[in-house]
Amino acid sequence: MLTPTNVKNSCCIQQIRDFKSIDNEAKDILVQNIIFGFEQSPSYEPVYVNYDLTKVYKTWIQEGNKKDKIVGFKELISYPYEQIKFKVGDFISWKYRKDVADLSVWLVESFNEQQYYDARGRILECNQKIKWRKSSVEVESVDCVLMDNMTYVNFLGKGTDGLVEPNASIVVMTQNNDKTDYIKKNRRFIFGDNVYLVKQTFRGLNDNFLKIFLTEVPKQNEDDFVNGIAWNGEDLPVETDNKTVILPEVDFIRLAQEVTFDVFKYVANVQSTDTFTISVSGVSNEYYSLTIIDGNKFKINNLKENKQNQLVISCKNNITNEITTKNIWLKGRWG
Repeated sequence: MLTPTNVKNSCCIQQIRDFKSIDNEAKDILVQNIIFGFEQSPSYEPVYVNYDLTKVYKTWIQEGNKKDKIVGFKELISYPYEQIKFKVGDFISWKYRKDVADLSVWLVESFNEQQYYDARGRILECNQKIKWRKSSVEVESVDCVLMDNMTYVNFLGKGTDGLVEPNASIVVMTQNNDKTDYIKKNRRFIFGDNVYLVKQTFRGLNDNFLKIFLTEVPKQNEDDFVNGIAWNGEDLPVETDNKTVILPEVDFIRLAQEVTFDVFKYVANVQSTDTFTISVSGVSNEYYSLTIIDGNKFKINNLKENKQNQLVISCKNNITNEITTKNIWLKGRWG
């Protein structure tokens, strides 16, 4: 139940927003009224920004309008700090579920910071993590908001930014930073039981905000569904101790480009004389040409771009019958 103080504070914000010609003295009085009762509001929530738990910020977090509720937005209203503390793309951590010990992480999707006394924006709860393998022992992940394409198109994909946005199975939103520079076109990621390929990324609308459009693609044997990490070729470490190695370590070939590969078996880090039978699968032969040079060397020529499936190179050891595979994207000239 709202107290008289809380009702007064809400009215103060509304008055400031409605009367744009209000003089500075009256404005200062209204701002002081907001400050006086800010923490007494039922909507008051202390929050943390970008996982920094050493600094707490005062906010009101409220239900949005009917449309916002369908999507899951909430409205964040900042305490009237003279220096704005929030921006689009920030992660906001707060005690959303009172019966759960962990803080919930939300993403700032939009934010109006024109006036410090009326700084407010829309936030969405992060419902997934996007993961990839940074090294053979280290996994990188970031919180993100995942939306199905239908929800996005109906509530967010209105083309208001003047951009032609691609059709996709899902849309992912997260913070744009040095870590998420890894997320690029044609990278593969796992969400749930499915694998998705990045069709397009948008970073130009805001330096701190990343929007990713993905489409579902077939699974690969190398995909790690236990840890939720899709295989992207370069993520697999090259070890030569009792291992077959296919070089160079490339995960794509450009249109009209030809790459020569070498394949060798190593035993105790010593290169053996084993030869291999080379075959390819995954895409029809109109997309590539394969030239066998000898039992340890072959060429792949990209004849046509394929955005849906990877070319799978299989190298069967003629001595041990072991099969080693390598997946290659057949990209366009510029994509």
